[in-house]
Amino acid sequence: MKKTRFGHVSAVIAGLALTALAQAQHGFAQTTTVDPSGSADRTTITLAIGLIPPLASGRWTIFIYAGTYAENVDLDDAPAAVDVDLVGVDRDSVIIAPTSGVGIDCRANNSIRNLTVTVTGSVGILCGNNTNMQNLTVNLTGNTGILCGNNNSIRNVTVIATGTSPEGIRLSNDCEVINVTVDASGGTASTGIILGNGANPVSRVSIERSIVKATQRAIWDPVSLSTDIVVRDCHFETDGSGSGTVAMAHAQRTLFENCTILNDGSNDPNENPVALLIGGVGNIPFDILLQGCRITAIGAGVNETIAVQNTLDPGLRLLNCKITAESKHATSEGAGAIGVDGKAIVIGGEIITSAISDKATEVWDLREHADPEQDIFMSGTLLSKWKGPISRPAPQGKKSVVQRILNVPAASTTAIHPGITLDMNEQTVAPTGQPGGYRVLTVTGNDAGMNQPVYIVGTDWADNKIVDKITLNGTNTVLGKKPFKTVTEIIVQPFNNPGEEVSVGTSTWLGFYVPIELIGDVVAQSHLAPLGTAWIVGSVGFAAVDFIYATVDVGSFPTGTGFRFSVLTPK
Repeated sequence: MKKTRFGHVSAVIAGLALTALAQAQHGFAQTTTVDPSGSADRTTITLAIGLIPPLASGRWTIFIYAGTYAENVDLDDAPAAVDVDLVGVDRDSVIIAPTSGVGIDCRANNSIRNLTVTVTGSVGILCGNNTNMQNLTVNLTGNTGILCGNNNSIRNVTVIATGTSPEGIRLSNDCEVINVTVDASGGTASTGIILGNGANPVSRVSIERSIVKATQRAIWDPVSLSTDIVVRDCHFETDGSGSGTVAMAHAQRTLFENCTILNDGSNDPNENPVALLIGGVGNIPFDILLQGCRITAIGAGVNETIAVQNTLDPGLRLLNCKITAESKHATSEGAGAIGVDGKAIVIGGEIITSAISDKATEVWDLREHADPEQDIFMSGTLLSKWKGPISRPAPQGKKSVVQRILNVPAASTTAIHPGITLDMNEQTVAPTGQPGGYRVLTVTGNDAGMNQPVYIVGTDWADNKIVDKITLNGTNTVLGKKPFKTVTEIIVQPFNNPGEEVSVGTSTWLGFYVPIELIGDVVAQSHLAPLGTAWIVGSVGFAAVDFIYATVDVGSFPTGTGFRFSVLTPK
């Protein structure tokens, strides 16, 4: 062993303290030290590994003093029977920075602590099974920061990834990630954490109290049938990718609890974000629960911004989550905002959606595609905009709700505006009247060649902004889809022929304040005649029910009539 020069007394004292600590923790004294200045056992980590005797056994500790080590550290060079603890004296001052290749390559049963690894175009730390990593920083350009084996522990680690398609961490079976930061937001098409190393699914993975940022996906499960994934108290963030901030395939027994999932594309008009994306190939069952999470998507692109999208069979459960989708594109008709799209069980919580564009019609808290294979079940969730039959999750069942609409004016094709004269430009016009109840609107043209869309902007029953697009059909009166409480503006297009006019009116279709699943969910109707004092049951029957938009056609009625419905809706 080399004698220490006087000038390195303080460093030696620190090293002895660490050595004593390691000996106390592990119960052994098999230690070698590294200092590039020459004041320790060896000047490189590779040479220090070579000091371990060929016939050695048990654990060895390699203590590393401050310095930059331009070498590839290969713990496989140690004798086969030896497990190595690689320990730096200080996380920020011990830097392993090879010019190329893997930073640290370790086999099973190693630990790495208190140092920084910097690599370009390769893997930062390549782990075998049963590897513990603690108090580390990994800087990489391209490739993967930490590539795990089975039963790895990663605690108090920061991974900073840049370059093209970098990956922060790839996890295998029985791995834990605790208090970790992965910042891949400076990379192109980057991914924070990937579940799976190769084509095989993973099992028994836990991620806790971690922050993960990336440009494409913050956490990704690309392989079907991963099981027992638990994620708690984490923040996942991307900057607008349509690939999903959290993107999961057919995961089984997967829990996200008290997590924030944010896809913020507000500064990128080329992106249409999805915050939580559940998707894959085939009809493999899955089971994913998000509990107490905040899921937010903000987009500025010309297409839809979606907070939660599930294209697989039902198996996604959202319990007491706050879900927000916001589209900031100013003019695009396609720039809608969807809270939950596809198939899900939603219990409790709140869903808020909004779009700036006055032409964006697809703005829904829940959107079900009216496909027998696409089911949304909802119970006790705060929302106001839905599309499609909304079912109730077993065993909650349905509840009966009574809704009254009083003093409703008779239907009129000119009630909202008697006639807007079209010119050579798009026009935004204020209404001259209001619906007089929560009801569906109509548009009528005065020329056989009229086929322009009319956009009606107003509010729903909860005073949230809605837009309906109704396309003219000559001189026919065309019925819209959405019921309106108020109308704030009407947007009409240029004329096809001079002299064309558009009138906007009200229909005999009234809207419900709650979603329904079936036509039979409207179980009773009664009406109150103008100036009447008693409700008359069944004397005015409804002609049709639209369970997609939760509306009912009550047929012709005189001005001043009141209506009362008994409706079954999810509890």
